[in-house]
Amino acid sequence: MLSFLKTRNASGYSQKDYKIANQYAVLYREGDGIGAAAVLSKYGWDHDKVNDVLNDFDPDGAAAAQPEEDDTDPEPFYGTETPEPTSSAVEKRIVNVPATYGDSLVGRANLIAALWGKFGEGWQVESFDASNPAARTVTVVRGELPSMRPGREVFGAPNATAGNGEAIAASHAAYGRTMLGYDPYRRLAETAVLPPATIELRNRLLRKNPRQKSWELELLPIFGVRNGEGYLARVIITRADQHSPDRDKEVGYWIGLAKNTIGHQGWYAKVDDQLGTVEMIAGVKHHIPDMVGYDYAAVDAGSWGDVPIGTDGYGDPVQLDLASNPHTMVVGKTNSGKSVGLRAIIFAALVHGWDLVVIDPTKRGLDFTWARGYVRDGGWGCLNFPEAQATIEAVYAEGKRRLEILVEQDVEKWTELPEDFRRANGFKPIMVVIDEFTSLSKMRAVPKLLEDHDQRKIDALEANLAKEILLLTTDNILRELRFVGVHVSIGTQVWNVTDIGTGAGGMRTNMGNRLQFGRASNGQLGMAFSDASEAGEAYELAHNIKAELTDAAASGKKGRPGRGIAELDGVGYVPFQGAFATKQELANELEKRGIYPRDAIVTIGGTALTDADVTDLGTLDFGDLDLDDLEEDAPDAEVPVLAAAAETVPEETNDAQEAEWAATQVPATEPAAAPFDDEDDPFAEEATPVRTPRIIAPVEEDPFASPPKKEKAAAPVADSWWD
Repeated sequence: MLSFLKTRNASGYSQKDYKIANQYAVLYREGDGIGAAAVLSKYGWDHDKVNDVLNDFDPDGAAAAQPEEDDTDPEPFYGTETPEPTSSAVEKRIVNVPATYGDSLVGRANLIAALWGKFGEGWQVESFDASNPAARTVTVVRGELPSMRPGREVFGAPNATAGNGEAIAASHAAYGRTMLGYDPYRRLAETAVLPPATIELRNRLLRKNPRQKSWELELLPIFGVRNGEGYLARVIITRADQHSPDRDKEVGYWIGLAKNTIGHQGWYAKVDDQLGTVEMIAGVKHHIPDMVGYDYAAVDAGSWGDVPIGTDGYGDPVQLDLASNPHTMVVGKTNSGKSVGLRAIIFAALVHGWDLVVIDPTKRGLDFTWARGYVRDGGWGCLNFPEAQATIEAVYAEGKRRLEILVEQDVEKWTELPEDFRRANGFKPIMVVIDEFTSLSKMRAVPKLLEDHDQRKIDALEANLAKEILLLTTDNILRELRFVGVHVSIGTQVWNVTDIGTGAGGMRTNMGNRLQFGRASNGQLGMAFSDASEAGEAYELAHNIKAELTDAAASGKKGRPGRGIAELDGVGYVPFQGAFATKQELANELEKRGIYPRDAIVTIGGTALTDADVTDLGTLDFGDLDLDDLEEDAPDAEVPVLAAAAETVPEETNDAQEAEWAATQVPATEPAAAPFDDEDDPFAEEATPVRTPRIIAPVEEDPFASPPKKEKAAAPVADSWWD
């Protein structure tokens, strides 16, 4: 039971009396005259009693309780969400309400909005009189808290015993009264005529706690107005059964009731140990949008490691901080939004000037073909498992090279190296995306009866060897290369020991960012996240339903695409809606920022060429020249043509340029091939579309330095987010 200490001093005042007096004094010192007056009204005290109590317990504190002249309007006693009243005096009114008014919570909210609009801010309903159905009235008060026991009366209870309190309470309830005090030894019952809105809240809490004695639960609802609409702003509980002697569990119990029984997930609770009260306070309603677009402005304004992935239930962006936590795990079954999440990570990395590596031999990189042109040399490990092995080993070798440099330079992170040194030594972040990790982890079955030289057996053994090396190397990168600029983002359908292997726990530990898209079971959440309980609460917020009990049940449920939860170091568990953008949209946005695929850039002498450097010669007129006659009369015409071309080679070229130029020439000893129609050849490969070259201006500044922050306009808050 929430209660005050019962010890008393020599004058007979209790610790409860001292706390009341001290509360009054504190409110006056803070300039809250309304709050102080409300304390006196609540307990039926006057200034003299306050002074007596303070003098007995703390002689120096009595002066603080004296009223002082103050021309400023103090803040209201009942909360920051409620605008301050227009007058500091205590006012009461009796207001007629329609015959249909029933004082439910919804009706009370609408009434408060109307009262504030007509009589000014700060009014609260104290009592409701429905004795005359044709002329119902409410008593409203401003300047102090409403009485918690309107219509208070004390009745004798000659049949009262310690065990029949519920029967006595029911007898009074039959006459519209609520018993709030019961003394079986003195055989007295104290009752009040509570408004229906207050009774509605009491009944909700009583149903949640069957052991709670109804006459020992006392609360007061406080309403406010936001955006012109009334809403339940606070619930002050002055007496209730104590749920647990453990304070953390007690606070958690009240927070749970505030979110799930009184309000919504935006509510929270405060337990005041001194006053022995609990306050449930309304916050912004948690609402995750069904679909959100990619926040390109956040990418442009963010630092080199910021990666926006979606929006939370309060309209705020959810971002990965890859500068602090380089590695990311993305879990989700087919059509859950996992690939879209990886797509968002790739886009942000490219915008920030990172190198890109993609490894997906299971699906041959099908979800990432739009980004193939942006990968670094040897960074497309999607053809087969041996190629994927070679790609990850190349990344590991590059990381080890960087690590040696850090040791030589005696620095802990690659970002501590000077900018010029980073450029000269090829230091830029590398984003390694590995998708379908579950398939990579499962070894192929090798038929024992096949001959050793059978190609099927050779292929299976080769694939298994590549898989083992790939897993081992990935684990090494996660553990060893956190500080050299190598970042790994792993996409997988599930994350558990059965599918990933015994190293699943250690790999998860080294991935500080963990995302789960789509539906999951309690077991899957426990394997993917570090705290299954907190992950379960976030999951319930995201999907409005608890996690499934079994993996099979979860696999049969289809969630909203892109809906997920994120475990972010330093932030906690965040329900969110993943940002969606099509592949073509992302490619267009990259082009707007001057970022082009590598095969769309022609480089000569270290300078990138594009349309501006290509001269259009138009249509060439050869006059009466017959090219067929030229071929018949001069079959060796290719030789002088090549010779002439050779004379046009620039005098100053490097080996790479010369090799590039020579590769485009037809050998002098081999006649030119006759024209051939691709349509006649059933085995002809599809022609690669020709990309228009573009100029990439030389970079003068450090491409990895944090870009200047841009001011983002505050997004308007949707009305539907509020109660």
